[in-house]
Amino acid sequence: MENPYAPSNRHISELYFNLGQAMKQYVIAILASCGIGIIGLFLTISMGSYVTSEVYALSRSAGMQIVTLAAIPGIFSFLWIGLFTYIAVRYFQYLSKLKAMGNQLGDTNLQKTYKMEIGAITSGIFLVIFVIIILMPISRSLLYNPAGFNVSGLIGLIFLIFFGGIAVYIFQIMSMVHFERWSYYLQISDPNIVTYSIKEGMGFMKFGRILNPFVSGIGEIFYLVGMWKSGQNLIKYSGINNARIENQSIYGQFSDPHTRTYRPLQMHPTPSRPQHFFCSNCGNKITPPESKFCQNCGNKLI
Repeated sequence: MENPYAPSNRHISELYFNLGQAMKQYVIAILASCGIGIIGLFLTISMGSYVTSEVYALSRSAGMQIVTLAAIPGIFSFLWIGLFTYIAVRYFQYLSKLKAMGNQLGDTNLQKTYKMEIGAITSGIFLVIFVIIILMPISRSLLYNPAGFNVSGLIGLIFLIFFGGIAVYIFQIMSMVHFERWSYYLQISDPNIVTYSIKEGMGFMKFGRILNPFVSGIGEIFYLVGMWKSGQNLIKYSGINNARIENQSIYGQFSDPHTRTYRPLQMHPTPSRPQHFFCSNCGNKITPPESKFCQNCGNKLI
């Protein structure tokens, strides 16, 4: 029976390529937003202080110049918002490629990775909504009636943030556990330097997620490095599969029942007789070489 999930199918190679490309594009979006955000923050602070100190002189001598300087932080703010939107678009593109690959391969680990990522997003959204709902009356109380401030509301907000953050954190960690497990089975089923690098990148991503609540900057660096490494090698792996298709390799099923990943079966060519073949019994030259018996002594040929 033909294996519908075999990576000799060109469409499966495209799935590897699309996921790897989406991962790299997501990393680029984050790095670009960080760079623009830092530049914008620096210009906002420096230009803001400059405008404040020189506002009188500029307003007398060059009114348009102060307007231009004041507009620079606003321009960078809008640019940063655009980049944030770009990050969200790239992230959801990455999730869509992950979902497509998990469904079309029928791989439970990839499917669980997608579900855990969605769980983390959903938990985060609900957490933000509830924090805003609780924070609004607390803020009003502080502004208009500080003496009657509701301490229990503040304690409830702290508990909400704490346990909500834990829920998001658990979803994120479980997502990377399943993703790394998928890469582990891939590396076992097709051991080579590329699949090993994919697995190593997934390990960096998981380690980064673990570090995030404690040292978020370092954790994010590990996560991004791991995602870039895995994405780049997924693209390479799609090229390997395409090369195997060109070479007409045969693929067979891997033995793990939980994931539908496959490894190549090595083809051993059938030995052919040399062009000049001689009888092992009498030394007579066999013509034609495909003969089953020696014409001279009748010896059965191998």
